Amino acid sequence: GWNNYAFDDKFIEHRVRQLHSYLDFWHSIQKVDLMLEYKSVIRGASYSLNAVAKAEGIGEKLSRPPDISSMPKSELRDYNIQDADLVRLIDQKYAFTHLRYELQSLTGVLINDASPSRWHDNLIIRRARELMHVLPTVQPRKDRPELKGAFVLEPKPGIHENVAVFDINSLYPNIVIHERIDHPHFRGQLIPAITRQLLESRAKYKAEYKSTNSPSAYIKQYAYKILANSLYGVLTMPWFRLYHPEIGNSITGKGRSIIQSLISYVRSFGLEVLYADTDSVFVYPISNFKHADWLMRKINSYLYPYSVKFEKLYTRILFIGDEKGGRKKRYAGLTTDGQIDVKGLELIRGDWSELAKEVQSRIIKMVLHNRPQSEIESYLSEIKSKLYAGQLDDKLILAKHITKRLSEYKANQPHVRAARILTERYNVDERAIAVIEYVMATTPESVFPIAAGWDRAKQVIDRKWYWTHQVKPVADRILRAAFLTSKPKPKQTKLL
Repeated sequence: GWNNYAFDDKFIEHRVRQLHSYLDFWHSIQKVDLMLEYKSVIRGASYSLNAVAKAEGIGEKLSRPPDISSMPKSELRDYNIQDADLVRLIDQKYAFTHLRYELQSLTGVLINDASPSRWHDNLIIRRARELMHVLPTVQPRKDRPELKGAFVLEPKPGIHENVAVFDINSLYPNIVIHERIDHPHFRGQLIPAITRQLLESRAKYKAEYKSTNSPSAYIKQYAYKILANSLYGVLTMPWFRLYHPEIGNSITGKGRSIIQSLISYVRSFGLEVLYADTDSVFVYPISNFKHADWLMRKINSYLYPYSVKFEKLYTRILFIGDEKGGRKKRYAGLTTDGQIDVKGLELIRGDWSELAKEVQSRIIKMVLHNRPQSEIESYLSEIKSKLYAGQLDDKLILAKHITKRLSEYKANQPHVRAARILTERYNVDERAIAVIEYVMATTPESVFPIAAGWDRAKQVIDRKWYWTHQVKPVADRILRAAFLTSKPKPKQTKLL
């Protein structure tokens, strides 16, 4: 289903209980919420079925009146069939259900009860049985020690050229294997053996996929990848059967040592590491692919038994500092084949307008293609003029999900105010509002819902708000980093 955990399943179970029948049958059905599966792999502003179907180019929902009970049965049937078809087509494209069943086949955990801790619990039980070992019972601990994280080398904000990215192959799983990190009771016979089997199986099906392009082989290798990469997180959970406080810190400690050693080795060639995070390093200047391949072979000889792979080469890359002091990676890079990668800068929330997203994308492209600052400022001046003239109104609509009853919202956020306007002034049933579209406005509530009339909305749009709170902040953040024009704000020493 789509959002069935939050809606359909609860409704059906309520009806089943009312009818006093088929409850056991209902509970025996395996259920997957494909909206949650989609959210785990695709970042987007809206995850409504209609928005996703449109974004994927597979169709859209049929229209319906606010009161669905007033629909003729034939129209209601067609409406539901269309919804089911859209969900089926999304699942066909991404093979979510196929992957779930593959994980069930590998671990023995039903898709209804799937979680990394359950997957690995079953794998460990199987392996322990082969070794004739008895596993301890699950005993959740409250005294979880502090877990020191991965090593991060902060980048220098600004434009850099000829930057190559190298990733350490399956860093944490390989640390478990090569350092024989295990629960003290098993002395390297359990967790390293399971991890090695997962990586070897993945390599087998990955090679098969490359040679045959088989969808089945791709799903299998991806399932093994998920299991191998989720093992570290499971080992740090106090409620996991084989949890031990030293295991997590042993893995991350070795990981920090490896990447710091890698950075020192790269610098010994007169190269610089621009940025590093967990298992990735950004090295410059790397002039071409031959140079990158040479460095990769040198690193692999040095790091053995660990290894790196050369991921890509950026001709130009823009790093933007984290203004909140965090460690989130924020960059945009132009690859040698003309593609632009954007990380940590995506404006994916529904309270970012299409105009803000468009401006950010355009400025990033201009910066990476080395356009002069004067040209970018001219573009922004044109955008500002069109915005204030009302020529960009259709790109100012904001959209947010309503996830609970309006009375349950403690904060009076803009999308909540917009929904309340519909219910209080236009007699719209709040149960019919799944996604609210609105604009920031010059009205007392500072918002106006689109459903109340687009012509009316255009008359009250607060265009100054969009410039000062959306377009200008997006542009300033990129331009400060690209042209290093930022200056620290002086501290206020007296009242104006």
